[in-house]
Amino acid sequence: MNRKVLQVKDISDTEVAAVVAMYWDNPDPDRQLAWHVLCERYPEKVVARKLGKMVDVGLLEYGVSLMVPWLTEKGKMLLG
Repeated sequence: MNRKVLQVKDISDTEVAAVVAMYWDNPDPDRQLAWHVLCERYPEKVVARKLGKMVDVGLLEYGVSLMVPWLTEKGKMLLG
């Protein structure tokens, strides 16, 4: 039985943008980090690389940790 190996291309920019926006739009102090939500669906290495690529093209920014990114103006345009 072959299992598909997940890759960065399997995560859409729009999916990541929606998860990141959901984190920042939710005032609940117990909310899950976007990182944790994505890592429930994909391997950590794949999530880290995807977020890094989105930073490289100007869709996301982050401060101290890539685990807590926010959308740039360009990234917000993905959501419509």
